[in-house]
Formats: sequence, structure tokens, C-alpha cells
Amino acid sequence: EMMLALAQAALVRYLGAVHEGRAAADAPRWAALAEAALAPQAASLGELWVEARANPDGPAEAKLVELLQRVTLQLLDQLNGPT
Repeated sequence: EMMLALAQAALVRYLGAVHEGRAAADAPRWAALAEAALAPQAASLGELWVEARANPDGPAEAKLVELLQRVTLQLLDQLNGPT
């Protein structure tokens, strides 16, 4: 749950940053979208949390980056249309 919460918070902050000056701030909507986008990844995020705690120098960071990039691009496509 911790990794899921951290990922959701990061995604909402990212959406705020990329939409600054281009759209009205809509943090509640972005929070709901981030929650929905990451919900299917909850098990994977939980596993990454355990993996990172057990082996801080292991591959968990790279796996997390890939997962967050994929989810973020999907969410941006949902919000703005495919790039």
C-alpha cells in the first residue's frame, strides 16, 4: 500500500506540473485518475516495495521507473489524446 500511495501522489504532482499554465488546476480529478490508472498495478507495486526493501541495490528502481513511465503515458494519452 505504501508504494501505491507514493506512486499516486507522484503522478498527481506530475499532472499538476505538466498542466501548469495550460489548464485549470484540477487536483481532485487528477487524484481520481491516478488512483484508477494505478489500481491495476497495485500488486506489482506491492511486490516492488518488498523487493526494494529486501535488496535496495537491486533492480526494483528500474522496474518502478518502467511501470510509472508506462502508466503515465497511458494516462496522458487518456487526458490529451494519443501522442
